[in-house]
Amino acid sequence: MQSFALIVGISSFENGLVGLPYAEDDAYEMFQVLCEDLDIPDGNMELLLNKKEEEIFRSVDKMAEKCQKGDRVIVYIATHGKTLYESPFLAACDATIGESCKGWFRIHDIIFRFYNLGCSVLGFLDCCHSTMQPTRESQETAWQIPNNENQYNIILAAAGVDEEAHEDSEYGHGCWTYFLLEALKGKQPGAFDSGTKKITAESLQNYLYSKVNNRVKYKFNKVQRPHIWGARAGNVIICDYSLKEVPYMKVKDLYFGEIDTDSEMQSLPSREYLVRNFYDLNNITSQISSSNLYEMIIGNKGTGKTYIGEYLERTNNNVFYQSVGQIAWSDVKNLSFAGTDEKGKYCTAWKYIIYVIIGFRIIDLKIHGYEQIENLLRQIYKNNYNIVYRNPVGRKNILFKKEIKNGMRLEGYDSYAQENGIIPLGNICMLFEDIYIDIITGDKLVFLIDGLDEQLRGTVKDEQKKILLDLIYAMHDVNNTIQHMKIVLLFRNDILQVLNNEANLNKTITARSIILSWLSNNANEQLTPLYQFLNKRIETSAQCGDEKSLTLDQILPENIKGEKTWDWIMELTTYTPRDVIAFFNECKNVAGEEYAFNADDLWNATRKYSTYLWKEMTDVLSSSCLSGKEEALKLFLERLGTRRSGAEYGTVTYTDYYNEYSKDPQLSEISIDDLTKTLYESGILAIKTRYGRIYWHYREDPIEYNRDVFSQGSFQIHKGLWKMLHIW
Repeated sequence: MQSFALIVGISSFENGLVGLPYAEDDAYEMFQVLCEDLDIPDGNMELLLNKKEEEIFRSVDKMAEKCQKGDRVIVYIATHGKTLYESPFLAACDATIGESCKGWFRIHDIIFRFYNLGCSVLGFLDCCHSTMQPTRESQETAWQIPNNENQYNIILAAAGVDEEAHEDSEYGHGCWTYFLLEALKGKQPGAFDSGTKKITAESLQNYLYSKVNNRVKYKFNKVQRPHIWGARAGNVIICDYSLKEVPYMKVKDLYFGEIDTDSEMQSLPSREYLVRNFYDLNNITSQISSSNLYEMIIGNKGTGKTYIGEYLERTNNNVFYQSVGQIAWSDVKNLSFAGTDEKGKYCTAWKYIIYVIIGFRIIDLKIHGYEQIENLLRQIYKNNYNIVYRNPVGRKNILFKKEIKNGMRLEGYDSYAQENGIIPLGNICMLFEDIYIDIITGDKLVFLIDGLDEQLRGTVKDEQKKILLDLIYAMHDVNNTIQHMKIVLLFRNDILQVLNNEANLNKTITARSIILSWLSNNANEQLTPLYQFLNKRIETSAQCGDEKSLTLDQILPENIKGEKTWDWIMELTTYTPRDVIAFFNECKNVAGEEYAFNADDLWNATRKYSTYLWKEMTDVLSSSCLSGKEEALKLFLERLGTRRSGAEYGTVTYTDYYNEYSKDPQLSEISIDDLTKTLYESGILAIKTRYGRIYWHYREDPIEYNRDVFSQGSFQIHKGLWKMLHIW
């Protein structure tokens, strides 16, 4: 069996038809692709550019003389099209305007010239109105019965019977042809038949229909629905790329990352992944490294605070990251001047802790003058110096021993001592400050302190709030005292809000903080931060694995459940990298041996992902009025899910919401205002006002809780929880 190809591109017309700037170039590129990627010999192809009807059919006859029964003939035509006698007619360069058929040829006359010889024919038509009637809604016309089961004639057409085939100046191609070429080059795993590296007629049509339909709708606000029609007995393989060793990764082998930074740092295949995967949201790295202003990085759980810290330390000689999550409350109290309620009683304790942690880092770096710090710390900790050095923030560490609070005798520092020779803790902090001012010169050293979200779990006690508030005050004092050193705290937004209820931190937050937000108003999903974040990780997996370049749009279906796929995925998340990573890892687990995700993979991934999201949200609730009531809340939401408002899944009226609340013995212990405000601010519920506007607290422009507004609206349960709550 041999393959032949007839390729026609008409850009210029003699009798007044509008020119098609890309048709000629599209035909030429198709010639190259069929030669290089589908291995059709030059001698078996005819490239016809701007030819008359008579010339086209002369070439058809010439090729027919070479063909034998069982051969395959590929026909590609890019030109104008119109429907006559319920069939597509195509324009040669001598086609006329109006009712006349002069210069217009019937595609069937070419197809059946080869088909009647016993050849199989595969046609690609990038023309307006290039489909057989009736096909207005379906993308597939009823198939005819072929002459024999091994023969076929299949036409993939760019547009429906009454639709235009658009040219795309951004791509420099006919829109349909652009995606067709990308698929035939083996660049689009989404065009492969499921679990294979084969492009079939059906897989190619599904890919083209999805890509072209959405592109034209987005770019031109028009409808263009590619179609497939003809005669066949079964699915037809167009090209088998497994024989060509096209180096694509299976989706199960892609590295999307881990939902927490500590796990990701351990699981990274190589250091190269850390650098390549990092997405510099709002250019945060230069803001932290260069500005004297910022003292806090604030973001919701999962927005990437810890990853930023780890990345900056591993890629910047002047930035250091330290988690203090292991520090116990009792340890800080051991160093505090407890017993009074005045503001700042923990400030000195925090300053000392900060200075000791920084001191050991300076010793590691052997910064000029580090010997002064080493001498001081060896005097303070004596025989225990090496223990503290190995892990300064270890739980119950002697770093926090009570004797330090009472002051110490330190040789060589008499000017800091009291009359009895004891240097009190406050003066020890002054001693650290004087040494740091002396030895830290030149480029500013930046210390990022993280792990503070681990300090608040369950009902937050007043003393715990005071300890963290004093850490903020201590950090501010240190930054004002030591010119060439800056402390930056990484805070979870919900925890900071708890602290803000105790003290007016708004001025500090707005003036001295970087807010991490992955939200975007960009209508082009590929320009949104989360899309680009995930795309970087996919590209890194391919590049570091020596595989062919791969991007997110290549492995996602265009639509799912009637929605654009990316929009549908975003509705399952709280717009954080953590959620996106969790979802795509679940997709990997269900995708098997495929080279691209299909809609079933995404749908099946929602089951386990829903459980993950519930755990994330209830973790945030652990510092709220709902602490300890998570199971009751789950049952409450399940009941709400069954009482949907009209046809809207996951939506409930305020009346039904209030009635279910009133009947629940555990939840009704909480005021309706506290419950509703907490569920809204945690992202579990959205408010749909009586005017139809929907507000999620974690999205752009949220409204503050107001009982009058909320009681007149309805609520939506977060879609990411629907599977677990049996709404789906």
